[in-house]
Amino acid sequence: MKARIVWSAKSLRDLDAIERYVGQYNRAAAQRLVQKIIRRTDRLQSFPSSGGPVDEDESRRYRQVVQGNYRVIYRYDLEDNTATIVTVIHAARLLDPDQLEKPRSDQ
Repeated sequence: MKARIVWSAKSLRDLDAIERYVGQYNRAAAQRLVQKIIRRTDRLQSFPSSGGPVDEDESRRYRQVVQGNYRVIYRYDLEDNTATIVTVIHAARLLDPDQLEKPRSDQ
């Protein structure tokens, strides 16, 4: 059974910001970049644990896939077979662990 991919509100805002920034210089390239980022996550449906670890995440709950200069940070929940895209950041930036969702006390 394929995993479900869910984009968080923050990750969608990140994509929008990336498209607006790159779009200042080349609108078509910006749209292509965002589509490539989205397509890069498609493999998570079949291989949800395939992403590499996120060095800044001490809990090791999060994984990442890289598309070009961007890191797509996600969390895979085995129980409901869902990969939640949490944020998309430029690879040159360190991830602020505060950008990651806080675990609920019941998990």
